[in-house]
Amino acid sequence: MGFLDRLSKILADYDASRGRQPESVPTVTTPQEEEEPHFVDGKQIFQKGLDFVLASEGGYVNDHYDPGGETKYGISKKAYPHLDIANLTLEDAKTIYYRDYWLGSGAKVVDYSPELAMILFDTAVNMGTGTALKFLQRTLRVKEDGVFGEETQAALEKSNIEEVIQWYMTNRVMRYSDLETWSRYRRGWIKRVMSLMRYV
Repeated sequence: MGFLDRLSKILADYDASRGRQPESVPTVTTPQEEEEPHFVDGKQIFQKGLDFVLASEGGYVNDHYDPGGETKYGISKKAYPHLDIANLTLEDAKTIYYRDYWLGSGAKVVDYSPELAMILFDTAVNMGTGTALKFLQRTLRVKEDGVFGEETQAALEKSNIEEVIQWYMTNRVMRYSDLETWSRYRRGWIKRVMSLMRYV
């Protein structure tokens, strides 16, 4: 059973336990392409992860259903109330992403797996750096304190990275399904998770 099949079953069981109608997971067909180079430069991996984030977040948005409020390049007024969001530049957004999100998430695991690093980074942007690391700790079955310490590092070193990635993304989707805005944004969230899996 592949990852998408397992994810679909987990979500169906999870929804059934809460009396919900299960959300179908879209089928993703991976095109036959040349293999991506395996990056070892952390800043290169950050840029590759940032490209995905910016493609997912888009430009300026002010959706009154979004609790983040006014947003540009994925940077929200709620998170940065002092910023002039409408006039935020791409370079300013990149600086914020590197300083406040990458260093606290993907940079912690980039030496173990560039793919996992990009996943943690995107999760940090979408849900916060603490949540991104807690998902990793939940997957590794260590204390969920949101801090990448010795226990988390040791567990990661002994783990199967492919399995970690699959269960990490399953935990992320399950977290989405607990949010009040699940019914409104679920298709976009699931699409983002599937796109990220293909991307990495």
